[in-house]
Amino acid sequence: MAAKTQIDKIRLRFAPSPTGMLHAGNARIAILNFLFAKQNNGEFLLRIDDTDTARSQKIFEKAIINDLKWLGLAWQKTMRQSERMHIYAKAADTLRKNKRLYPCYETPDELALARKLQLKNSQPPIYNRDSLLPEKKQQYILEGRKPHFRFKLEHKTIAINDLCRGESKINFANLSDPVLLREDGTPLYTLTSVVDDGECSISHIVRGEDHVTNSAAQSQLFEALGFHIPLFAHLPLMRAQDNDGPLSKREGSLSLQKIRESGEVEAQSLFAYLARLGTARMAQVESSQHALAKEFSFRNFGRASPIFDLHQLAEINRRGLAATDFNDIKKRLASLPLLNNVDQALFWETFRGNITHFDDLARWADLSFSDKVKRELPPREIRSVICEMLTASSSKQDADNQLVGITNCEKFLHILEERLKLKGAKLYRPLRLALLGCPTGPEVARLFILLGQKTLTQRLCGENY
Repeated sequence: MAAKTQIDKIRLRFAPSPTGMLHAGNARIAILNFLFAKQNNGEFLLRIDDTDTARSQKIFEKAIINDLKWLGLAWQKTMRQSERMHIYAKAADTLRKNKRLYPCYETPDELALARKLQLKNSQPPIYNRDSLLPEKKQQYILEGRKPHFRFKLEHKTIAINDLCRGESKINFANLSDPVLLREDGTPLYTLTSVVDDGECSISHIVRGEDHVTNSAAQSQLFEALGFHIPLFAHLPLMRAQDNDGPLSKREGSLSLQKIRESGEVEAQSLFAYLARLGTARMAQVESSQHALAKEFSFRNFGRASPIFDLHQLAEINRRGLAATDFNDIKKRLASLPLLNNVDQALFWETFRGNITHFDDLARWADLSFSDKVKRELPPREIRSVICEMLTASSSKQDADNQLVGITNCEKFLHILEERLKLKGAKLYRPLRLALLGCPTGPEVARLFILLGQKTLTQRLCGENY
């Protein structure tokens, strides 16, 4: 293998297995790797861990890539482990030559029984290295058993500094020698991941805390193959609402594809939510990749398992839409039929603060412009005054009172309040019922501008006024 390499720049990777749909928990790990690389002007790589030929499917690989692109992730290189089997074979040969890879012959049932006895005797349930005993090995060979292969750990104690969990000491005598090759010779994750990370000069490995034990064993494997040992960051696993266990691929409703197809969450909102989940920064409004990368720090993340809260995500989605510029949404607004002959920028400015999901705009468009909506004329005492004022404001000679622009509309409503001696819901609820057919909604002044003088007169005074 290559000589021990020094890391020349910050380089991270996301390595999904195409054995199912990408779920929100994995997407969070991808986002955090991406942001740390972006913050440090580094590289972000995508590796498809598809050595499990029985379960890996191209349809899942394609879906994962589509989901990552929808989130706005970009990567500099894509690699597939299924195309690198010859490289893993060379790595295994190197370990054999150095007497760090050895054959084991026990069956799964025998290993399970051994672990059970160890636990009963208050011993750590680790592999006892029986296959290293000459008499045992000879017995297994005579029985015609086919071996799998384990990596021989050096029994020593080392300190590992985790960027999330802090420093901890690992006594390798309490760990089992990890299996690197199956009986048929195919490599397992522990070997393939180390070889790929080493050859790609990955500087940091950011993943879930369920990999802590893997990382300890892999640190020795990096050394044995002559690679630089990356820095590790292990994050608490995300949990679903009303679920005590970690989020998994079986949480079908939280797959990225399901979330994307629902149309209820903007990609940027989900990106920002997952980027800050587990920190105290959820109230932050700015959600651009640049801002999220700038504020990123492993110190921001707590040790408790964060909960994927759909209500919290909906609130972030609402805030994100309210802050979205018209130019970033105008192509999507064009898909709403009722807006074809409407000032779409004005429509967006009027309603963007009153939606949780983009699809809510279809309802507001219907309430604003459809003839089929049932609306209520204001009470007589309000209607008589407002109709008198609308007649005056339509006069070409009274330009100051024309209902053009937010200032004039706010002035109009202020005068209406003074004349009627009404404020708040007592005035604006009946106005909204007349204009939209519902008691709540955006600022009435903005509705005045959007609907225009003719429509205002019809809805507030009646068709025959």
